[in-house]
Amino acid sequence: MTDTTGPTPTAAAVLEALRLAGWLLEQDTQTELTKSGFVVTPGTAFPDPDDNTTSREIDAMGWKTLVEDKASRITVGIRVLAECKQSAMPYVVIGRNSLAHDRTTARPEQTFLRESVAVERIPSPEGGSLLRSVPSHHYLGLDSLPPWSDEFIGTQMTRLDLKGGKWSAGNDGIFTSLVYPLAKASNYFHKQTKDVPGAIELRFPVVVTSAPVYQVNVDREALEPVVVPWSTLARNITSASLQGTFHFDIVSYASLSRYLSERIEPVAEALRAIPAERFAMSEDMSWVRPARVGIEPD
Repeated sequence: MTDTTGPTPTAAAVLEALRLAGWLLEQDTQTELTKSGFVVTPGTAFPDPDDNTTSREIDAMGWKTLVEDKASRITVGIRVLAECKQSAMPYVVIGRNSLAHDRTTARPEQTFLRESVAVERIPSPEGGSLLRSVPSHHYLGLDSLPPWSDEFIGTQMTRLDLKGGKWSAGNDGIFTSLVYPLAKASNYFHKQTKDVPGAIELRFPVVVTSAPVYQVNVDREALEPVVVPWSTLARNITSASLQGTFHFDIVSYASLSRYLSERIEPVAEALRAIPAERFAMSEDMSWVRPARVGIEPD
């Protein structure tokens, strides 16, 4: 008889192979989401909007219900969409200081019942009056919190590689395997949320990497790569199925627990503190923007 028994790996070899392939990073990410109070769904599938015969998958998805008010039939939640990327080489996010419109502009990762709320009647040059509206996140006082409060926004992302003792930077696969799939997933859950009466959702699309994350701010006089726990990337996408500027957080796994507690949880706490009926407002002429640190009230 022929011996068909192949080589047997050691336990350490099995674990090393799994970690290098990224399987354990996905499991570790799901564990951190669970620890932070999210209901986790691994390998969440959704239809590809560019090809309805293709199923796409997000490595880890976490959902947390924040408000569930039966009287107003309002539900509010946060959804984390995570793509996990095992890498021995660091990622670098290159960008600039955020601008005023970055704070005030509505984002496709947030789904409110309406995009804006009317807060003032102003005289019209042609007679009568016009309604002045503010974006829903501004009306609700969320613009002093992430992601709108970010002082830095990346516009490019690259991965460093070491070949022959020389470092190089490239972006192979970053858009097609990380950014674009996350944008598709966020847009899918936006549409799903819109179909549910009274549903409000804030999404945080995240790339979780085992590698360090560097940030380079080109607005600074002296360019200096800085290791950061996470950074934010904005990419404008125009395709048959997606249009808009989408935002993604690039998080080093070593800082994932901190990211969830320091970036996402303050937003969750703020949403919980908002009376449910305010989420449904379309007009509020008594509204006055509360003063926040570093922000002048309207």
